[in-house]
Amino acid sequence: MECLSEATALISAITHLVRNEMGFSPNEARCSATRAVADSFGETEAFGVYCIHAVAGPEQLAVPKVMRMHIQLLAEMVQYRMPSLVRWLPTKVWAGVVDVLLAGIDNDVYDIGQRTYEAINRLGAYVKISGLDGAPDELRSTFARGFKRILEKLLHALLFSPFDVELVESAGAALVTLGLTDPEHLQACFRELVSQCQSTVLAERLSSTLAKFGADLEMCDAVTAFLGAAGPIPDPIDSAALRQPLFEFLVNARAVLRVK
Repeated sequence: MECLSEATALISAITHLVRNEMGFSPNEARCSATRAVADSFGETEAFGVYCIHAVAGPEQLAVPKVMRMHIQLLAEMVQYRMPSLVRWLPTKVWAGVVDVLLAGIDNDVYDIGQRTYEAINRLGAYVKISGLDGAPDELRSTFARGFKRILEKLLHALLFSPFDVELVESAGAALVTLGLTDPEHLQACFRELVSQCQSTVLAERLSSTLAKFGADLEMCDAVTAFLGAAGPIPDPIDSAALRQPLFEFLVNARAVLRVK
C-alpha cells in the first residue's frame, strides 16, 4: 500500500508539473500544444517517470487507479516531452514503459485503452518522423523490440478480440503508425496470419484483403501528409481519415479469420 501511495503521489506531482509548464489546466490538455518545450523541465519530469518505475513494480502499476493515472501521464509526456524523454530516461525504464503500454492494449477500462493508443500513436510518430539519431544502440534496440511486441498485440486485439467500436479508430491509427515505422515486421505478421488459414481459398481471400489495405494506405492523403511531417514532435496520423480503409480491412479480415 505504501508504494502505491508513493506512486500515485509521484504521478500526480509530475502530471501537475507538465500541465503547469505547458500552461493548460487538467481539462484543457490541448490548448497550448504549440508551446516550446523547456529542456530543464523535461529533465525534471523524465526523472519523475524514472522515480515512478523505481518505487512501483509491474503489479503495482497494473492496479486500475494507478494505471489510469500513469497512462495519462505517459500520453502527455510523449505528446509534450518526447525529446527530453529520449535524452534523459534510462533504457531500462523505457522497457517498463513498453510493458505498461502493452498492458493498456485491449484493456477493459475505456480511458486506459484510449490513452494507450494515443500514446502508442504519438510514440511511433516521433520515432518514424524525428528518429532516434544519437540515441544509444541499447535504446534503439529496446524501441525496435518494443514496437514489434506492441504491433503484434494490437493486430491480434483488432482481429480477434471483441473490440470496443469507439476505440477501433485510435487503435487502428496506432497500428498503422507502427506499421509505417516497421513495415517488414507488419508484413511478417500478415504472412503468419495467411499461413494460419484453413484452406487455399481462405488464404487467397485474406492475402487480397491485406494487399488492398496496403494499397489503400498508400493512396491515403493523411498517410502522405504524415510521412511528409517534420519534428521536433510531429503530429500523429489523422485517425478519422483512416476510418474507411481501416474498417473495411477489419471487417473483411475478421470474416475470413472466423472461418474454421
